[in-house]
Amino acid sequence: MLPPLKRSLAALYLGVLVLLGMTYPRALAEDIALAEDIMVHSQPESPSSPQVETLAPTETPPEVQPQVPPPLPNEGLAQMETKAVAVLQALDKVTGRVHLLTVTVNQPAQFASLTLQVRSCRKSLPEDSPESAAFLEIQDTNPKGEKSTVFSGWMFASSPAVSAMEHPMFDVWVVECRN
Repeated sequence: MLPPLKRSLAALYLGVLVLLGMTYPRALAEDIALAEDIMVHSQPESPSSPQVETLAPTETPPEVQPQVPPPLPNEGLAQMETKAVAVLQALDKVTGRVHLLTVTVNQPAQFASLTLQVRSCRKSLPEDSPESAAFLEIQDTNPKGEKSTVFSGWMFASSPAVSAMEHPMFDVWVVECRN
């Protein structure tokens, strides 16, 4: 018989695993079996205590492959003009300096070890609320010369945190789109 604290922790652990439902990896199935075993063996033997029933998920969803986001749709949104140049800001977290970058659409630009490629840059019409959005592909080159994609997607000037690049040394965000 487990002490009440260990019994409570085992129940909490099992509850978290059950709440995760279909999203937990198959490797945690052993942990669920162990938690269920702890729960069964730690139940008090008095007939007045309620029995805990746990339901295991029936299947695990297939792995989701990352996909390139589609271009911004025009349906249901304010019309946006396509522009030829994206104005970006880049922060070097090591030095603390902010750099203003002007990148032409479909022309690669270099900032430190990052290669920036703007695929599309759109700006809202003057009568709509101000917004600029750019579809960026950003690659990082490591010291061995190998490139890895660190960001691919739409960035919005009005809300940079919605779709932000995660990198240990650099931040990049959209300022505006212009001709």
